[in-house]
Amino acid sequence: MITEDYVSFETAKLLKEKGFDEPTTKSYYTEGFEIPMLFSHDLLPRIRTDEFLCPTLQMVMKWLREVHKYFIGIGFKKGSYLFIIKDIKKNLEIGISDKEFITYEEACEEAIKYCLENLI
Repeated sequence: MITEDYVSFETAKLLKEKGFDEPTTKSYYTEGFEIPMLFSHDLLPRIRTDEFLCPTLQMVMKWLREVHKYFIGIGFKKGSYLFIIKDIKKNLEIGISDKEFITYEEACEEAIKYCLENLI
């Protein structure tokens, strides 16, 4: 069965710090522990300070590409995944991961974190 892949709680916190505020259908809520409780934004007002939007990996990759002009590409080499990040404005390759990932989704998550922590 194919399912959507959402960002981790840690990445959701970084996204909030960096101004991500696109409509999502899910959010993380925390009160001292990192167990997500998912709610629809259509039902709840956004007034909680402990709310962290929970977008899909693809949604964040598109946000990074369209808003911040960073393209994330995922490659496959010798049985593992790597990520490549390019600055679209400058047509410049920023970097390739030095770590190899077992899954495509792990590579996406790490590339997103890299952008949020180092480029934005």
